[in-house]
Amino acid sequence: MLFAKFLLALTSCAVAITTAGAQTLPEPPAAAPKWQLYFEAGPKGSQFRNVYQGTTTLVPGGPDSGTYRVFRVDNTVSAFASVKAFCPLSRHLLVSAATGLDMQQLDFVTSWRASRPGSFAGGGEEHVVRLLSRVRLEAGLHAAMGLGTAGELRPGVSLGQMLNVSNNGFSYSYVQPELCYAAGRLLLSARASFMPYNTTIPDIDAIARRDDRAVVERQEFRITEFQLGLGVKL
Repeated sequence: MLFAKFLLALTSCAVAITTAGAQTLPEPPAAAPKWQLYFEAGPKGSQFRNVYQGTTTLVPGGPDSGTYRVFRVDNTVSAFASVKAFCPLSRHLLVSAATGLDMQQLDFVTSWRASRPGSFAGGGEEHVVRLLSRVRLEAGLHAAMGLGTAGELRPGVSLGQMLNVSNNGFSYSYVQPELCYAAGRLLLSARASFMPYNTTIPDIDAIARRDDRAVVERQEFRITEFQLGLGVKL
């Protein structure tokens, strides 16, 4: 009887010690959010809008010239390839980053025209086609809209920078609304990027100044691009 009481008391003490130890053990730290990496590529279309056209007098007080040069910049199609990464900030919010290679085709035609009272002449047409290469850098925020077993929609907006790596190319910044759809290992995306300011194109400026005249035309453009991407999870 005494042994049974002793065994019961010992068991009660062991249970109490075990419970107290379990209560004082620190909780394991929460796992850090993991980045989801995708390699994606696809076609893109570039639209060049001439938003400003003016003249610059190279010689102060020089006479205006009746001869001037005209440019026509065509819209083009090219491609891109990049690594896109997503990291969850919360259940319904993601941060994104991307880097990769961007190609942009430049296609324009230029010629000179001469306007005199009662007469008009033109000629010297040149057609210039060049492929410009750039490094793309982006960062953005996306909403995470779960579709159950069908995947997840990720609408968002990114800010980006194109870094020129071509001769006579140019760099620029852009704002890019985008819609991504992730399902399993696949990523589908549609994007439209807008340049928020005017830019000049070095090839066009060089041709305009090559004529060595008193008056040089200045052309400023805004670039809009549309992209479709197909990606696979790395």
